[in-house]
Amino acid sequence: MEGIVKGNQQKLERVHVGLQDEEKICNDLKYRYAAATGEQKRCYSLLKAFQVSFSVHQMARRWCHGAELSILMICFGC
Repeated sequence: MEGIVKGNQQKLERVHVGLQDEEKICNDLKYRYAAATGEQKRCYSLLKAFQVSFSVHQMARRWCHGAELSILMICFGC
Protein backbone atom coordinates (compact mmCIF):
# COMPACT_ATOMS: atom_id res chain seq x y z
CA MET A 1 0.00 0.00 0.00
CA GLU A 2 2.83 2.37 0.88
CA GLY A 3 4.44 1.72 -2.51
CA ILE A 4 1.23 2.67 -4.34
CA VAL A 5 0.96 5.94 -2.41
CA LYS A 6 4.61 6.75 -3.03
CA GLY A 7 4.24 5.99 -6.77
CA ASN A 8 1.14 8.19 -6.99
CA GLN A 9 2.95 11.04 -5.21
CA GLN A 10 5.84 10.81 -7.67
CA LYS A 11 3.42 10.89 -10.61
CA LEU A 12 1.65 13.86 -9.04
CA GLU A 13 4.97 15.68 -8.63
CA ARG A 14 5.87 15.06 -12.30
CA VAL A 15 2.47 16.34 -13.39
CA HIS A 16 2.92 19.39 -11.16
CA VAL A 17 6.35 20.13 -12.67
CA GLY A 18 4.87 19.74 -16.17
CA LEU A 19 2.06 22.13 -15.24
CA GLN A 20 4.57 24.70 -13.99
CA ASP A 21 6.48 24.43 -17.28
CA GLU A 22 3.25 24.94 -19.22
CA GLU A 23 2.39 27.98 -17.09
CA LYS A 24 5.79 29.49 -17.83
CA ILE A 25 5.25 28.97 -21.56
CA CYS A 26 1.75 30.42 -21.32
CA ASN A 27 2.97 33.50 -19.45
CA ASP A 28 5.75 34.00 -21.99
CA LEU A 29 3.24 33.79 -24.83
CA LYS A 30 0.96 36.29 -23.08
CA TYR A 31 3.87 38.70 -22.73
CA ARG A 32 4.88 38.29 -26.37
CA TYR A 33 1.27 38.72 -27.50
CA ALA A 34 0.94 41.94 -25.49
CA ALA A 35 4.19 43.23 -26.99
CA ALA A 36 3.06 42.33 -30.51
CA THR A 37 -0.31 44.01 -29.94
CA GLY A 38 1.45 47.18 -28.76
CA GLU A 39 3.70 47.13 -31.82
CA GLN A 40 0.69 46.63 -34.08
CA LYS A 41 -1.04 49.65 -32.51
CA ARG A 42 2.13 51.73 -32.97
CA CYS A 43 2.41 50.72 -36.62
CA TYR A 44 -1.28 51.43 -37.19
CA SER A 45 -0.83 54.92 -35.73
CA LEU A 46 2.17 55.52 -37.98
CA LEU A 47 0.20 54.31 -41.00
CA LYS A 48 -2.70 56.65 -40.19
CA ALA A 49 -0.33 59.59 -39.71
CA PHE A 50 1.32 58.80 -43.05
CA GLN A 51 -2.07 58.56 -44.77
CA VAL A 52 -3.13 61.95 -43.39
CA SER A 53 0.19 63.51 -44.37
CA PHE A 54 -0.01 62.00 -47.83
CA SER A 55 -3.58 63.18 -48.26
CA VAL A 56 -2.67 66.74 -47.21
CA HIS A 57 0.30 66.65 -49.57
CA GLN A 58 -1.91 65.47 -52.44
CA MET A 59 -4.47 68.20 -51.75
CA ALA A 60 -1.75 70.85 -51.65
CA ARG A 61 -0.27 69.51 -54.85
CA ARG A 62 -3.64 69.65 -56.61
CA TRP A 63 -4.24 73.15 -55.30
CA CYS A 64 -0.82 74.33 -56.48
CA HIS A 65 -1.35 72.69 -59.85
CA GLY A 66 -4.73 74.42 -60.14
CA ALA A 67 -3.20 77.74 -59.13
CA GLU A 68 -0.47 77.31 -61.76
CA LEU A 69 -3.09 76.70 -64.42
CA SER A 70 -5.01 79.79 -63.32
CA ILE A 71 -1.86 81.91 -63.49
CA LEU A 72 -1.01 80.55 -66.95
CA MET A 73 -4.54 81.24 -68.15
CA ILE A 74 -4.33 84.81 -66.87
CA CYS A 75 -0.88 85.36 -68.37
CA PHE A 76 -1.81 84.05 -71.81
CA GLY A 77 -5.30 85.56 -71.80
CA CYS A 78 -7.24 82.29 -71.93
